[in-house]
Amino acid sequence: MVFVRLGLVNVRRNMGRSVLSVVGMALAAMILSSTLPVAEGYPAQAFKVQRQFVGGDIIVYPGKYRPSRADISSGENTEWTYDRLPSDILSDLSSFHPEYFLHGFLRRSSTSTNYINADDIVKAGINRKNYVAGMTLYQSVPSFIRKIDEKGTEQAWFSPLRSRDPVFDKDMDWDEIITAGRAFIRCDDGKPHCIVDSRRPSIRGYQQLAVGSTITVEVPAVRRDQSGNYYFDYTNRKSYDLKVVGRYTLPTRLLTWQDELGYTLSEQLYWTTPQVLVPQMTLSKIWFEASGGLPVPTTEIAIRVKNMAFLENNAADLASALPQHTVVSVPAQVQDAWSRGQPEPVFRYPEPLARPDEIRQTGAPMDLRGVVVMITYSIAALLVASNMLIALAQRRREIGILKALGARSKEIMMMVLSEVLFVSIFGATAGFVLLRSASLWTYLSNRMPVLQIGVLTLSDFFRVFATTVLFAVIFGTLPALGTLRLSPMDVFRND
Repeated sequence: MVFVRLGLVNVRRNMGRSVLSVVGMALAAMILSSTLPVAEGYPAQAFKVQRQFVGGDIIVYPGKYRPSRADISSGENTEWTYDRLPSDILSDLSSFHPEYFLHGFLRRSSTSTNYINADDIVKAGINRKNYVAGMTLYQSVPSFIRKIDEKGTEQAWFSPLRSRDPVFDKDMDWDEIITAGRAFIRCDDGKPHCIVDSRRPSIRGYQQLAVGSTITVEVPAVRRDQSGNYYFDYTNRKSYDLKVVGRYTLPTRLLTWQDELGYTLSEQLYWTTPQVLVPQMTLSKIWFEASGGLPVPTTEIAIRVKNMAFLENNAADLASALPQHTVVSVPAQVQDAWSRGQPEPVFRYPEPLARPDEIRQTGAPMDLRGVVVMITYSIAALLVASNMLIALAQRRREIGILKALGARSKEIMMMVLSEVLFVSIFGATAGFVLLRSASLWTYLSNRMPVLQIGVLTLSDFFRVFATTVLFAVIFGTLPALGTLRLSPMDVFRND
């Protein structure tokens, strides 16, 4: 214990270098903590409006729209081809990535289908994942609303019909985004009812649709070619009357800026779509009549998770289970779209939102977290090693005296280790507590049990603590090995 106390005295004596080593270890612990599952999640209310409209927290698109390094270097004999999505093959991809429809993209020829088979998702065991709460299928059909204006001119608005599941919409709190009328309820299924975006007039030329009004939509006939792909015959259309029972609004983000006089101005952005939402069974009936009994295809699947605390980890797990599809969390998809000025129109903001000069296909980012952690810990550990090297060089005479008085090498090593352990333990604890305190709201907002939060926190702390101490001990004791081999006579002779 005497030599342990000597180590702590040395920490206090060299306070400047000790603090620097503690800060280095704390930063390394914070970076490691940021790679743990809590950092891969979101608070329960994050991107809630977008998740409500999509119908889930993770999106599964058919085919590979976001190629990863593994897709390109997999060694498979797969040819990548240039393709462009048809404008009437509808999904949320048209809002987040309109460039795929306007400019085209690269895709794997082996996954050229524009539809996703829900049975394949079930076979992959997605619905049995313990974090999956449910799935919503994106099923739609192109349609038009026609009207003769006061001047006798016929106008037509492209207003695709999109199915909604009243049960899942209730689970996604759709009542929160309904601004007039009501959301779908179970008894609406199969009835000619619809819900529309209350901000349709902000889309140039589109007509406002009042709650209680009846609209007539024209749906093209659906055909399927020999290869099994669907196409639409717009020369053969059938009309349907739908009653508007509700209107919704999708406020997304608030932009703020200062004018020339220094006043703060703001603009609320909205995700606006021309879609006409109908109950799931209603769309199935319309599709059955338009297609002559063909099955309704699915162009997107939204997966709901039980909580958002581990969302990106869940998305990565689903991506590995569905290698032929594009899997992306809704928050990641929205932030990617925001970086390209999508999907909300801007009217008053004085500067254009960030848009790339050249349209490029989005790729799945590489996971470099492990590399970053190793580099950071190596730098922090080298900082501890340099601190110990300088300290031991200054205390050569002290060590020689201790050896002359009968101190053994292992006792002097205990003194060095106590100094290293104090620095690493304090740094690891400080770094973990600072970062975890900031992200604890992620757990709490998702209403996780306190006992589960405690177990996860202790487990993560042990991982951070063990890694930090291990690096510090290895790098901190190496400089001491050469000094401990010196005899008292060697120390005094060279002093």
